[in-house]
Amino acid sequence: MVTVGDFNNDDLLDVAVANFGSHTIGIFLSNGNGSFQDQIITSTGRSCPIWIYIADFDNDTLSDIVTTNYGTDSISIWFGYGNASFSMPIMYFIGYDSYPRSVIAGDLNNDNRLDLIIANSGTNNIAILFGNDLGNFTHQNLLSTGVNSHPYSVTLAYLNYDKFVDIVVANYGTRSVGIFLAYGNGSFAPQATYSLGNSSPYSIATGDLNNDDAIDIVVSNIGTNNIGTLRNYKNGTFASPRLYPMGSSSSISVAIGDFNNDNRLDISVVNNDSHSISIFLGYSKGFSGQNMYSTGRSPLFIAVGDFNNDKQLDFVVTNNDDNTVSVFLGYVN
Repeated sequence: MVTVGDFNNDDLLDVAVANFGSHTIGIFLSNGNGSFQDQIITSTGRSCPIWIYIADFDNDTLSDIVTTNYGTDSISIWFGYGNASFSMPIMYFIGYDSYPRSVIAGDLNNDNRLDLIIANSGTNNIAILFGNDLGNFTHQNLLSTGVNSHPYSVTLAYLNYDKFVDIVVANYGTRSVGIFLAYGNGSFAPQATYSLGNSSPYSIATGDLNNDDAIDIVVSNIGTNNIGTLRNYKNGTFASPRLYPMGSSSSISVAIGDFNNDNRLDISVVNNDSHSISIFLGYSKGFSGQNMYSTGRSPLFIAVGDFNNDKQLDFVVTNNDDNTVSVFLGYVN
């Protein structure tokens, strides 16, 4: 998995990767021109980190790291020192055979402290750990995503205009998107699900796709050569998915952003089997046909950021089979 953040306080976006096979985290410091320094390696023990997320957990204005550890049914927190080095990890056990796949942070109970939200593919639930001022986490709550749902990806968004952040999850096993609307006190309404038919969602992202001031959903799907969008009715309920054809049956990661500076969100997708990424440009009636760009062998994840300070969004992609990272610098168009 790959993400971006400023790890040495130089106001440049750096790249962080979770290296599942070598049980490490890798940091690539930016040179500010779209190139990066050699990888700085931090061991995670024998944990098999599969997801990495960046946030400031202890309110010191420095970037910290959380990983989901597939091999040890846990998550780990590394507190940043602001010089691309980190504390020893603090590990939290999530549960036997939980197989945590992804993690994200947000304030779920309105106490101005970040909480952690983890998708557990093995135990078919979402785990919530509530944070305190010191960056510690307690009181694990569990939200069921359904029998054999195997949630893979989770994110947060404000879906129904109540100022409480809601949970959105890709349920790979039941081929559905799950919505947990928040009550604002750390508790949630029961899951509402939206079927994707024969499509198995792997990755999920949110944003206002049609400029109506409501947050919509994008999912990348495996096995059906498509991606899906779900339009928000402005009350936290959604239209049936609209599917866009792909040249890949293994679209496993999705990210959104305005890639051509037309004030409309666009979609980027990783195609694992065709060794490529696809770009769908947004317009008034949906999304255009895809533009494809070659990556390394078997790309897995994508992240978006401005890596050369030209105010254009760029991409970084992790490539599994050749153990590389690809950087794509964006142009105005």
